[in-house]
Amino acid sequence: MGKRALVVSLLLFAASYSNAESKVERCENMLTSGMYNELLEDICGFKGGVFSGFQDAYSRNSCPDLISTNKIHELAEDVAKDTIKRHLAFGEHDFCELNLDAYSDLSLAFKQGIDMFNQNEFKQKGSLEK
Repeated sequence: MGKRALVVSLLLFAASYSNAESKVERCENMLTSGMYNELLEDICGFKGGVFSGFQDAYSRNSCPDLISTNKIHELAEDVAKDTIKRHLAFGEHDFCELNLDAYSDLSLAFKQGIDMFNQNEFKQKGSLEK
C-alpha cells in the first residue's frame, strides 16, 4: 500500500505541472518534496542528493521570492507530521524500503539533469525512468 501511495504521489507531483498550476503552487510542491526527501535522507540514510536537487530547483525557479517564511514553516510542519505518521505506521525498515525506489528514481532524474519543473523538458523526457 505504501509503495502504491508513493507511485501515486510521484505521478501527481509530475502531473501537477500543468499550465493551470501557478508558479507559487509549483514552488510549494518543490519545497514540500524537498522537505520530505530531506527527511528520507536523515531517517533512512539515503545518499542520492535528492534534497539538494530540490533545493537547486527551488532556487533556480526564484521560489524564495514567492513563498513567505510563515508559509514555509506551515508546510514544514505538515510534511513533518505526515512523515512521522507514515514512519510510525510502517516502522523504520519498511518505511525506508517503501520509499527507496521512488527516491532512487528521483536521484537518477536529478543526476541526468532532468528538470521536472520545466514543463517542456519534462514532457519531452516523458518520465523519470532510465
